[in-house]
Amino acid sequence: HKSISNPTYLALVSTQTPRSIIIAGRPDLGQPDWRHDKAGHPLTDKEVTDIVTYLASLRVAAPGQPYPSHP
Repeated sequence: HKSISNPTYLALVSTQTPRSIIIAGRPDLGQPDWRHDKAGHPLTDKEVTDIVTYLASLRVAAPGQPYPSHP
C-alpha cells in the first residue's frame, strides 16, 4: 500500500518530496494534486506548509528497523 503518510517512506525522502506531491500530485500513479482540494481556491502556501509539517511529524527515526522487543 503506497501512501504519502507512510512513516518509513517519509523518513527516506526529503521534506521537498511531499511538498511537491501535494502541489503537483503524481499523475503517473493516478494521485491527484491537492491544490484544488477546496472548491474555488487552491491551497495557500501556509496550508501546504502545515500539511508538510504534519507529515514530517509522522517520520520514524530508524526506518526499516525491527520493532524493539518488549519484556
